[in-house]
Amino acid sequence: MNTFSLSIKGTLEYDTVVCGGGFAGAAAAWASASNGAKTLLIESSGELSVFPFGQDQNATRADVNKKNDNIFLPHTLISDGVFIESEAKKAGKDIKWVRKELERRNIPSIQDVFLMQTDDSGKTKTVAKEKKQ
Repeated sequence: MNTFSLSIKGTLEYDTVVCGGGFAGAAAAWASASNGAKTLLIESSGELSVFPFGQDQNATRADVNKKNDNIFLPHTLISDGVFIESEAKKAGKDIKWVRKELERRNIPSIQDVFLMQTDDSGKTKTVAKEKKQ
């Protein structure tokens, strides 16, 4: 168990505090900040990440009157070498399709993949695990 202490003079105010900077924590913090919440991410190492808010955030599509069409959320098909069948079904994919995509990318097996995501537009991103030396 990791423990840490933090000494702060004054008051910090956040709309959202996320504990843990892993895949889910980072995604939750990003989603919170993307929706305008003042967000603090506390990692197990004790590091703090503060996401910009208000006037410090980048311009959004709405700020420049651009419609939010063509926004596709990803489906995670492989996470840390594990095929996620339920997500593949949501994306209309199966294990055969995944293996064919890996072959096309010269990745030998599902266990060699850190992350594979696809969205409803057909865009697929694959990140292979780093090889141990």
